[in-house]
Amino acid sequence: MIKTIPTNEITPGTLLQHTPSKVVPEPDRRYNILVVLWSIAALFHMAQSRTFSYGLHFAILTIAAAVLIGKPSSVSRFLIFLAVQLSVSLRVFPYVSNHEIFVLFADLSILHALVFYVFKNRTFNINKADLFNTFAPILRAELIILYFFVVFHKLNTSFFNTDVSCASDFINAQLSAVFKSPTIFLSLTAYLTLIVEALIPLFLCFRKTRNMGLFIGLIFHWIIAYNPINGFYDFSSAIFACYFLFASPELADTAVRVFNSFKTRAINIQAQPYSHQRLLFFTLTFLGVILVIYGVSKKVEDYFRFVFWTVFSLLCIWIFIRSLAHKKANHSGGFRVAHWSLLILPVIVFINGLCPYLGLKTESSFAMFSNLRTEGGISNHLIVPASIQIFDFQKDLVEVTSSSAKELQELADRKQLIPFFQFKELVSTSQPKQLEYIRGGKNHNFNTASVSEKNELLQGNPFLLKKVLRFRAISKYEPQPCSH
Repeated sequence: MIKTIPTNEITPGTLLQHTPSKVVPEPDRRYNILVVLWSIAALFHMAQSRTFSYGLHFAILTIAAAVLIGKPSSVSRFLIFLAVQLSVSLRVFPYVSNHEIFVLFADLSILHALVFYVFKNRTFNINKADLFNTFAPILRAELIILYFFVVFHKLNTSFFNTDVSCASDFINAQLSAVFKSPTIFLSLTAYLTLIVEALIPLFLCFRKTRNMGLFIGLIFHWIIAYNPINGFYDFSSAIFACYFLFASPELADTAVRVFNSFKTRAINIQAQPYSHQRLLFFTLTFLGVILVIYGVSKKVEDYFRFVFWTVFSLLCIWIFIRSLAHKKANHSGGFRVAHWSLLILPVIVFINGLCPYLGLKTESSFAMFSNLRTEGGISNHLIVPASIQIFDFQKDLVEVTSSSAKELQELADRKQLIPFFQFKELVSTSQPKQLEYIRGGKNHNFNTASVSEKNELLQGNPFLLKKVLRFRAISKYEPQPCSH
């Protein structure tokens, strides 16, 4: 029996209650939410360095992310976003951060999964739930690999030395406003960091412990995002997006219910009948919002961290906790891929993490803030010796003693050594008028006015090699201090 509403009883409120809303089919919700989170992570990355419109490529990425958030169900918009994001990273490659290269691998994995899906099904009519289930296991595996190397690289003598450990530096910076950390606490911090970063991926691998791993990870990455040494909220936002791949389908349902609840309340407020009291309330609220924004903008400098990240991260954590009240047997988080070829990129991600131990690049190899040293035939790692290195890029070190180029002089001032491969890149780009350095125990002088244009320092490195290899400078003395 259909209930009718008398015409004289119809109000904006009753229309809202009885008008069916467009509901996204449940399997597609997870794809849509992941796309939104991935877009937001891109915006937080640009927020950290304030590059929304720094160049045309960043402006296009900003627009692409905003347009995609407006309609996450559009596969074409997602493809445009991925294409722009990849072009931005490849434009400056290899000068990308660790989380940028992880996002780059994830983007390529999504595209790989999409091509596989289209080829397998012989159709461009994409079922977004099936596409999600195709790329999700790949990204889950890559996140576990990332965590593995984040922990493994820290297993070195310098990380456990409280005088130089990155764990000590970061906890001191985080708590300096409250109290000075005692040495025993700093020592425990290194072990606690390793334990937490090891437990998160371990818990994520098993269904029974997955929610605990997600909760610990959300809280951990929420906290470190506020560290004053580095704006980690760009990294944390990408991790939050990846965590969604492990969450139960109920999390997507909860997120949709929360969004619809906010939307319904906003429409109901607009539908309320006029009264002088409501007009006064809305006017005072409007003026109050202006005053709050004015006051916060004067007091808070890094508003992306303390305002936008706070709101976004707490909302994510709140939705996750709410979803725990509705447990479902069909918990996600599997690692079974649809075809063996989809494992190619996870294997490359693993090799990327192995690079320091192979004698290859030391930057963007997931060794950020780990105190790791593998250069010059010396390894401070507790397990992996330098003798297993296959390539010689890290063995040939240079010490700059003086230079007219600022970047090279900074190496001399900081008493740092740098692999000759990276040294050549610095010299070829800065072309110093005067340069003195030590290589292989011998002193060398370099002057752009007196050397041939064919000098190897001016030629730089082969294009392909310099696009994939990048090396960081290390301290001349042990133990290794904290650096990126």
